[in-house]
Amino acid sequence: VFFLMVVPLATSSIFSMLIMRFFRFARNKDLMSMIINGIVMLGGIAMGLYGSFMGSAMSDDGVMPTGSVTVGALEFVGRYFPGGFFGARAIAAPNVGEQILNLFLLILIAVGTTVIVFALAAKIYFPGVLGVGTTPSKRRALSDREKSRLRERGSARRELLLKEWRTLFRSPTYFLNLILPSLLVPIIMIVSGGISLSQMEKEEGGFSLQDIIGSALGSSEFLNQSGWIILMSVLCFAFFIAAMNGIASTAVSREGNAYYILKLLPLRASDIVLSKLAIGQFVSLVTIAAFLFMIMAILPLPLSVWLPCLIIFILASLSVNAVGLYIDLRRPYLEWTNEQMAAKSNINYLIAMGISFLLAGVGVGLTYLIRYFTIPSYTGWIVIYCGYMLLTAVGIFGILFRSAPERVRRLGEA
Repeated sequence: VFFLMVVPLATSSIFSMLIMRFFRFARNKDLMSMIINGIVMLGGIAMGLYGSFMGSAMSDDGVMPTGSVTVGALEFVGRYFPGGFFGARAIAAPNVGEQILNLFLLILIAVGTTVIVFALAAKIYFPGVLGVGTTPSKRRALSDREKSRLRERGSARRELLLKEWRTLFRSPTYFLNLILPSLLVPIIMIVSGGISLSQMEKEEGGFSLQDIIGSALGSSEFLNQSGWIILMSVLCFAFFIAAMNGIASTAVSREGNAYYILKLLPLRASDIVLSKLAIGQFVSLVTIAAFLFMIMAILPLPLSVWLPCLIIFILASLSVNAVGLYIDLRRPYLEWTNEQMAAKSNINYLIAMGISFLLAGVGVGLTYLIRYFTIPSYTGWIVIYCGYMLLTAVGIFGILFRSAPERVRRLGEA
């Protein structure tokens, strides 16, 4: 089994070294790095979804239907990854002598491939590493229009907002670690749910589960009996999606050693907090819109369902973003040497995520506490959940803005 992995690993290593070797010739290395990492991430997600789809296509005893597998699969693997072919032959050969011969050939191929990789590494890998470490630098003459625009005095609040926007979207590290996960995780869950829903329809003999669920959600009797379960699930899922957004919980830490600029800006602390909070909330709103749009494309939700869901999602994102920014103001991670440390070594993101799950748990506990004394109607549950979310958001925002002046003034102090 160990030798089976050597040839694919060596082949992928050579491919990676070739990409790194030509990486230094790119004009915009940040953009190229973002594109390559994005392609790799999307490819991994696609492979995971394909694996789940193939798993759902298996029969109950775990065997793939015969028509789903190509007859020449072993020959295909052997053509591009010879180790796989000889490894399979070493197991499935009819006699011991042939098994030993194929095992010897497998070991020989693995050792030879390893030698080739080490030989190429000295000539390809190290120049590629140096190319990745360089940053692009170009000088461009500004036009008269650009010079006049730069001389214009703009709003400090607007400039801080634009600076946050450019930092997040122009940095591959921040884009891939803070923005992309918050956008992709809900979409992946919806796509996986859609695949499972289609498989369930096939198993049920062609019944449309969308129509069944849609008619149930449109029934006032069903909503009065089971609407609290729907709203409680939406509450938990809203906090989960909001917790995936780490923009606000790293907003102050991303300043690094330039944190003192925040103290010099002609802005109130509340304006700085709003500017830091706005970008994270904007990404959250885009995620919410994409998530609800995909849900409504799969399931026909009535107004009485999707409107409370929208309110809960928005209030949850506001609460979690405010919690993350408050934590980052209290304990900013300013001593970092590269953007990877600011995005990945900052545990404020995890603390905000834990508080988000705690708020969801409080909502669930409140639900069962109310059901212990009384059973409200669906409208009553909407008022309860929206009221809980509104009180949570108002309380967190009050704490954030009350402590903002002192927190901004003490930035950088031990």
